[in-house]
Amino acid sequence: MRKTIICLLLFAISTMAMAQAKKDKYLKSHLGAGINAGIARVLTMPNANTVGGFSFGIDVEYEYFFFRHLGIRSGICFNHSSSSLKEENIATVVSRDTRITTNSGPRTIRTNNIFTLDEVNERYSMTFVEIPLMIVLQGNPIDFTIDRFRTFHLAAGVKMNLPLAVMAYPDYTPSHVVMGPRLSGVGVTLDRNMPLDDYQGTTGEYSMSAAGNMLYLMGAIEAGATINFNSGGALSIALFADYAINSSSIEWDKRPLITAGDNQLSTQGYLDSDKVERFKYYKIGIKLQYNIFW
Repeated sequence: MRKTIICLLLFAISTMAMAQAKKDKYLKSHLGAGINAGIARVLTMPNANTVGGFSFGIDVEYEYFFFRHLGIRSGICFNHSSSSLKEENIATVVSRDTRITTNSGPRTIRTNNIFTLDEVNERYSMTFVEIPLMIVLQGNPIDFTIDRFRTFHLAAGVKMNLPLAVMAYPDYTPSHVVMGPRLSGVGVTLDRNMPLDDYQGTTGEYSMSAAGNMLYLMGAIEAGATINFNSGGALSIALFADYAINSSSIEWDKRPLITAGDNQLSTQGYLDSDKVERFKYYKIGIKLQYNIFW
């Protein structure tokens, strides 16, 4: 009887050891594919009135665990993000030649004209290829009553964002031009600004990359858990946040948002104007990914 008990104990220990060895090997390599969605926002310096838009991505990632709780992650992701900007009552002063009539007859003088845009709206559409390089910490099984929750994880590192298509779509409402109050060269000061012209609104598009280099290094963090489906795979659910470490390159020769010449008014893209020195973006959201292990 004693011999039988000893044999059973030895068998149980060896079975547990084999199972643990198999489990350790099973956790070393993780290959996953999934989607992520959230909110993205363009940030400008100086700060402009930007708002967040929808962000969507497709991920393919590989993780290798050097130890049971420590691994590294890389892969590739295609992400599309949107954002927008709205500014109101933007004014600029432009000097130009103006034809006036005085007691001595008609003449041309140099006047300061104030151009005011009622509203500027820009919509941003950005598509990036992302290459992550992150450290992954994998914890013990989560102590939930539902056994299907296997582990929690925390990942942190960087992502290299390569711009594929980054476009801005400006929409400018009608603008108004007034002259005065001081008329240079004639020694006259008006009691109030004199209305001159009204210009129709315009729409257009320009590349955000023309306003600044949009090759971003993103700081990235993620936290989540996995739910077992079978012995070879699990669904990962995580929250993430990515923030650009660097800003777009500064362009020192940016033009004014509003320019005028030969009685023609022209507008510049907001990001590509002297209203913005540099800009970047961030995104936050939720990520769903199916992983297989070996």
